[in-house]
Amino acid sequence: MRTLFAALAALTINAPAEAQTPNCLAQWSRLQEVVQTFDLADTLPPGIVRQNATGGCHIDGLTLPAGPNLNITVDSLEWQGQDMQRFVTDGLPPRSLIVQVTGVGFVPDIGDPVFTYLQGIQSRGRQIDLMLDLEWNEPARQLSLNALRINVPESDYLLLQATVENVDFSTKAAMQSSMGSFGLVQLGAEIRSKHMFQNFVLLPIGLALLQGADDPKARVAELQDIAYDHIDAAPSEILPGSAKAALKDLVSDLPDPAGILRFEQTADPGIGPARFLPLALQRGAFESLDDIWTLLEGIRINIIYERL
Repeated sequence: MRTLFAALAALTINAPAEAQTPNCLAQWSRLQEVVQTFDLADTLPPGIVRQNATGGCHIDGLTLPAGPNLNITVDSLEWQGQDMQRFVTDGLPPRSLIVQVTGVGFVPDIGDPVFTYLQGIQSRGRQIDLMLDLEWNEPARQLSLNALRINVPESDYLLLQATVENVDFSTKAAMQSSMGSFGLVQLGAEIRSKHMFQNFVLLPIGLALLQGADDPKARVAELQDIAYDHIDAAPSEILPGSAKAALKDLVSDLPDPAGILRFEQTADPGIGPARFLPLALQRGAFESLDDIWTLLEGIRINIIYERL
């Protein structure tokens, strides 16, 4: 996504100024400065950013280079935030931000116009939609990920929600200070996968874990047994029995799962640099997982897995 936003910023800078909405152009101009390490200006067609009826900004019909032989196509992107001017003027995050990305496709380009044309048509059946909803509460110094939702074909989806405390975006100095004090206190996820795992995750993970195996099925069974042992070893205060059972069900279905996974994690104190500072200072001093479990005290994880 970082590459996508950087590319969109470069597109905007290249667009004819008279076709832009000034406020939207200013937002993208600032984003271009933030991601100036990307030099994409000469490889992208012009893009036009306009303001919509609700005061947000949108850009339609993008083709973005993602590598030597891959393009990302985007039907439309819309965003709207509260106090975006602080981002434009001071480079500070807005107080809230909603982003909608519709019709994201991945189209291989090997230099054959016929192949690229046909792949473009085929990719429309595999398009992804994304929605991001973020909100910062300044008095509470709390950052809420209200939703990050990714919709993929066949009704599969990924939905994330999170709460992070001790986040201060009031000034750049405060932001730097927050990097050492923030803590993730709540994380929730719901994942529906009928074919999403197989289409997007299976190949890279499978190649990494099964590389060199003469009998892949036997190696999968060995890895499952290892996973079961680690699940059993987790303290019940962190991973209760029901969560262990659900996680084992998921592991037993790998590498071809079909189900809905619900995950909820709470932490007191929050998960952040302060919690893991001892691990960083004592790198190499931990002799077993038991030593690491002590760093995870106050974390509780609940998991539900329903087969489709």
